[in-house]
Amino acid sequence: MAGPHGDLAGGLSGDLVYAAGALNLRLSLRIPPGATHVLLGESGAGKTTALRLLAGLLRPSEGRLELDGAFYDDTTTGLHRPPEERSIGIVFQQGRLFPHLSALDNVAFPLRAAGRSAAPARERAAEWLRRFQIEELASRMPADLSGGESQRVALARALVREPALLLLDEPMAALDVRTRQAVRAELAALLGDRRQVTVLVTHDYLDAAVFADQVQVLERGSVVQEGTVQELVERPRSAYVAQLAGMNVLRGAARMVEGGACEVEVGAVRLRAAREAEGPVFVAIAPAHVTLHRLQPEGSARNVIEGVVTQAVPMAGRVRVTLAAAGGLVLVAEVTRQSSMELDLEQGTAVFASFKATEIEVYR
Repeated sequence: MAGPHGDLAGGLSGDLVYAAGALNLRLSLRIPPGATHVLLGESGAGKTTALRLLAGLLRPSEGRLELDGAFYDDTTTGLHRPPEERSIGIVFQQGRLFPHLSALDNVAFPLRAAGRSAAPARERAAEWLRRFQIEELASRMPADLSGGESQRVALARALVREPALLLLDEPMAALDVRTRQAVRAELAALLGDRRQVTVLVTHDYLDAAVFADQVQVLERGSVVQEGTVQELVERPRSAYVAQLAGMNVLRGAARMVEGGACEVEVGAVRLRAAREAEGPVFVAIAPAHVTLHRLQPEGSARNVIEGVVTQAVPMAGRVRVTLAAAGGLVLVAEVTRQSSMELDLEQGTAVFASFKATEIEVYR
């Protein structure tokens, strides 16, 4: 970090390492005030561990963490501030409301714990229930709340002290689809109108798309890609991101050929792309650009890969077809339902997949 107070004038800044068992988490964060930062990854990637480090529930093996000019962790000096000494609000997947307190008293609890007297604390809590349009739940006990209601109360409780850092651990995961949409919209509106730093961990691409100013993708404790959602989906750098973005992404070695094009060796397959590239590259092909045939197609502008259908999944008006090709290569195509029926696409069907050289994106 630069200077005595890090890189940012306010906001969250940190470089953290946490080693425990098989997990070796390395995370660098630079988040300005008012921004929402999403940690995206599969189960076991290290997302929740990262959140627990930020909350002070875990001590880093090495590194520093600073929020709005105040250091929370510094392993060079042994500094570690516990959760109660951090300006944080946290919401877990299941809400974790106190079962013996009403919704109103759950929201008031952080204020009471900070020394606020009962009447002002409850008045402030009632204001936050109104913000989430759930003031009618004030006297209800957690056992009498639905999943969506519980999560709204938990969000109000996390925000009632107006913390400098809001931590959200898969806050939509336990909700049904309809409730998830409503809570997501309410939360997005609240976050868009506030100055605190928000860090949200999720495996759901839609959460990232709705909330994120910046995304870091975690795999086995390492950040494998970061940027805006648009940057991630345009140029995925891992199989996980590629799957989320709905793209075919392959790794290969490129060499230049005539006409400002390149040939990319991907395992046992050679692909031609209308791009200039040399050396290790990523190759991205949109499934909608992949055409399937029962007989080998003609045409010099096309790349052709022979494969076998391993899965054909109906979608809205289309069919998503997964192929297994030579050398373990997996390719996904999207075809119309009419094409799927005409080609008799089912598990075990032998097909040829083709796509034009101009439809391949090549990048490092």
